Amino acid sequence: MPVLPLLRERTSRILAHAEELRKLGDESLRAALLESRKRTRLGQRASEENALALLVEMAMRTLGRRPYESQVMGALALRRGFAIQMATGEGKTITAALAGVLASWRGGNCHIVTANDYLARRDALEMDPLFKAAETRVAHVAGGMAKDERVRNYSASVVYATSRELLGDYLRDRIARAGSDSPDAGLIRKVLGQGGTGDILCGLDTAIIDEADSVLADEALTPLIISSPGRNQILRDATLAAHTILESLQAGIHYSIEGAGREVRLTRAGQIVIDAMAESLPAIWRAPSRREELLEQAILARDIYRRDVHYVVLEDRVVLVDEKTGRLLHGHTWSYGLNQAVEAKEGIAISDPSEVHTRMSFQNFFRLYRHLSGMSGTIHGLESEFWAIYRLPVLRLPPRVPLRLRLHAGSIHGRLEEKWEAVAGKVLDLQNHGRPVLVGTRSIKDSEAFASRLRNRGVECQVLNALRHEEEAAVIAHAGEPGRVTIATNMAGRGTDIRLPADSITLGGLFVIATERYESRRIDWQLFGRAGRQGQPGDGVAILSLEDEIVARSMAPLLRRLFSELLRSGALGQRCVALIFPYLQRRLERRAARIRTEMLLRDYRMEEMLSFAGSHAPGRKESPTDAL
Repeated sequence: MPVLPLLRERTSRILAHAEELRKLGDESLRAALLESRKRTRLGQRASEENALALLVEMAMRTLGRRPYESQVMGALALRRGFAIQMATGEGKTITAALAGVLASWRGGNCHIVTANDYLARRDALEMDPLFKAAETRVAHVAGGMAKDERVRNYSASVVYATSRELLGDYLRDRIARAGSDSPDAGLIRKVLGQGGTGDILCGLDTAIIDEADSVLADEALTPLIISSPGRNQILRDATLAAHTILESLQAGIHYSIEGAGREVRLTRAGQIVIDAMAESLPAIWRAPSRREELLEQAILARDIYRRDVHYVVLEDRVVLVDEKTGRLLHGHTWSYGLNQAVEAKEGIAISDPSEVHTRMSFQNFFRLYRHLSGMSGTIHGLESEFWAIYRLPVLRLPPRVPLRLRLHAGSIHGRLEEKWEAVAGKVLDLQNHGRPVLVGTRSIKDSEAFASRLRNRGVECQVLNALRHEEEAAVIAHAGEPGRVTIATNMAGRGTDIRLPADSITLGGLFVIATERYESRRIDWQLFGRAGRQGQPGDGVAILSLEDEIVARSMAPLLRRLFSELLRSGALGQRCVALIFPYLQRRLERRAARIRTEMLLRDYRMEEMLSFAGSHAPGRKESPTDAL
């Protein structure tokens, strides 16, 4: 029997049984729930359907919400190791909690992976009454927690945490174990804040990943690296000297930057300039290959990496920005001298480069869990990759209510200024009709600049980006009110509903305006998915330009000029130019998938070398090459 009909049949029986349980008193219901827990813990035959029916009724009494059919189906699918696609607004928080209780009852820990620290804390607190009723201790782990608190929280049966916190703690544990006999082990543990060799994590049994597409695919492009500062005055001096040399170099004359990989190509004229000024560099950096590497990083820092887009400067420190979520990455730095090159550009103190102690990809880490499952509203397109890498089958659950999001034909403009004027005009028109509007921007810089543009026209708006993350909950809480204008980077409260009062629903619901296309179509859908949730009305439109990031990085200037001319030919030209955006996205998606595969294989080869050298490197034994 196909999986979906089987799940629906089982869910019908569970919900029917839950209806019968309504007549039980609180004490009787609790006693039945704890008996089910006891039987499961002792390994006795216990009915999963009966346990879920009891949890459905207990959720109603402790949380005030009765789980829907889709949520119960989702919990069953998670318990069977599926990555489930649930429509936005279907209530993945309760779905994960139901599956988390069942996982904890069977022994072993259960990690529910969230998109950010705020959601980890919120979900743990929100679901705590249900977990308490099921005699399941729940906790959360977030950045900045001391080791003692982390150890205590990880000992809970269910732990909410981000993928970065989990992988970071796993790597710290591995360093402490593998390096216990090393002469540098004590220094490393001191840097990492670990006084002893006791593990922080309590094993890797079950992981339920919220926003699985983001965690297992998008974030998987960047491995997590554990490092510590290492004194290197020579690199500091060389970085400052390279910044001075850079003043003599011009793009198009001395160098070019090619492709999405941002590869710097020095011309013959550039080589001559660098050769002539090589004496200003420290001796160790004068060799042709080393000085070119140094100058390439300085060029990227000046021409590619932009303030309030790729990074921000806080308290005279460079803090990286996650391009996919718009959130700050405190404690993270670029490697190979790029971080120092950016600091030189900004005129702030040059930091010491980091010495890498260990690294691992998120793909390799999540393959270590005995039981893995996940959920998201935008898994479509990742089915083959999820199966090949994680052995995760994808299941699309039907929505509880039909989707009422209407996507409209957008517009494409030749220049950025024309695009932002068109967006502003659209916002003004929608506000005059009382519609709540959410404008999605790619960067902090764009969100702040567009907010200033609207305010100059007398339009009040709220801004949500990494520099204003403390205001996130308050901004999202009011974003659905009539006439409200909210400008946000892609962090736009993902995981939190924008609730619409009756007046806003009558007016047509939330209207989402996308001002750029991302490298993945799934990220576009995450923004549009803010509207039309839970059967409410909503609209979306994309207003783009040929100077947007995705086009500028992937298309030659000559082609952009040709397409700009085509735009002037009218509606037919618009339709033709519109085709380049999905084409570029598909190409970048394939490239990202290839990079993720290469990273996983590189990690696997590194683990094999460590194993051959006698180092302790736990993990799954099989090579991913067969699946890939």
